[in-house]
Amino acid sequence: MSTATDTAHEWIEEICSRFSETTGWNLQFQLHDPDLYSSTLTNDEILWSRNVGEGDHRLGQLILELPETSHDDRSFEMVCSLAELIGQLLDRVMVSSRQIDDHSRELSSIFEIGTSVRSEDNLAVALTELLRASVSLTGFRAACFFLLDPHVRRMKLRATCGLDEVIVPLARRDLMEEPPDLIALLHNSILINAREDERQTTWLPPGFSMGYCASVQSDSGPFGTLWVYDRRSRAVTARETHVVLSVAAQIAAVLERAVLLKESAEQHRLNRELEVASESQAFEHFCTVPPESGFETAAFCSSHSSVGGDLCELIRIDEHHTAVAIGDATGDSVPAALIMASVRGALRSQIDHHAIDAFDTAEVIRMVNRTVYGVTPSHQFMSILYGVIDHRDKTFTYTNAGHPMPIHLHKEQTMQLKSHGMLVGVIPDATYSSSTISLTPGDLLVMYSDGISEAMSKHRKMFRSDGILEIVIRENARSAQDVMQAIWQRVEVHTAGSDYPDDRTLLVIKSLP
Repeated sequence: MSTATDTAHEWIEEICSRFSETTGWNLQFQLHDPDLYSSTLTNDEILWSRNVGEGDHRLGQLILELPETSHDDRSFEMVCSLAELIGQLLDRVMVSSRQIDDHSRELSSIFEIGTSVRSEDNLAVALTELLRASVSLTGFRAACFFLLDPHVRRMKLRATCGLDEVIVPLARRDLMEEPPDLIALLHNSILINAREDERQTTWLPPGFSMGYCASVQSDSGPFGTLWVYDRRSRAVTARETHVVLSVAAQIAAVLERAVLLKESAEQHRLNRELEVASESQAFEHFCTVPPESGFETAAFCSSHSSVGGDLCELIRIDEHHTAVAIGDATGDSVPAALIMASVRGALRSQIDHHAIDAFDTAEVIRMVNRTVYGVTPSHQFMSILYGVIDHRDKTFTYTNAGHPMPIHLHKEQTMQLKSHGMLVGVIPDATYSSSTISLTPGDLLVMYSDGISEAMSKHRKMFRSDGILEIVIRENARSAQDVMQAIWQRVEVHTAGSDYPDDRTLLVIKSLP
């Protein structure tokens, strides 16, 4: 016996029990299964009975037992009428339950067909199967699907079921000509009946009298229209409407998934190309200085996307000088990476091809700014600090174009280095100045992007430069690598559980004894 039948039997018996308690008349329910349930009452003991359910879906029988005590005829009539009412209500419940089960099975079949698509290769198969479902689960005889072009101007027949493509009228449709599809896209669906309006024959295949057109669209926009046809001129039932609209929704889901798969593949390809182009920026290659220079460096960068817009490089100018660059492009992911690549290319061009100017940090930034302004949109720019370490004189000359101010630890006192102008890429003729500081043994320079100082905790509290200062003061006797790791680990703890990701870059330079 099915679980559904057991459940129905239980709650019907509960109704009978309550009826009996309320009226004093014994109402029983007998399942339509004499092997398991049989009444012990004879015909002389039964006052009234009726079947519950109908035809093949008969569930059982309600039986009203003749009471032992006498009652007047009016009481008999009232109780029988009440029992009959309960029987009618149970019939309706059974019919509604069966319809719900049928609809659930239909929707489950439609959903399984739609979710069976795993790649763009079997998209055509899925469309065909969904069209077949729209026919097999309704009284319609044929179906087809029209796909809307990306410019939302025209539609083209892409799949059929139950009829040959060559007999589908107007396989290419221009929305400017206001076909029924346009009305369906605007109002969800439209019914075409040739016998009511002969002009509608234009949109129906030969031999068909009516057609029902449903919009195929998702939250992201319309994809096309689903047509179902019948040779009879008739109305569309509520159930058929529900099935067709469900199939249309699954077609939209299939197409949207196919589009996402394609976009994902394109995005993966683009990201891989950017990663390959950025492989030369590996920090283990650039964030080092020769041991004999009298300095040690440590750096780390993390992007919350596959590619990011933070820049961090140490470039050897000659045996006595090392260039330092740290920056942060506006935005994130691919757009920010493109800006960073532009700045990095402009910077290296100045250093590699104009070595005599590489020591003039203000001039280098001025030229980088002009280059970036010329190749990036007006709303995209970048903060950057460019400096030169002199190994012999133990000095650091730098120009800061809108980047977070570095922290300088000097003789156990901390200070923030000044800034010199606006971000690069904002205006073409920006001018900059420079500053020079001396670096004595034990001095620390800590440079970072705002992904460090503005790192947000789950309680929306920023890490700020104070968090960096605290660690620099406590850990200053340790190596540059140890200081860098201590700061980074503290940021990781601070942001645990937070959903405010950003690119993060940290560079520590230490002057050795």
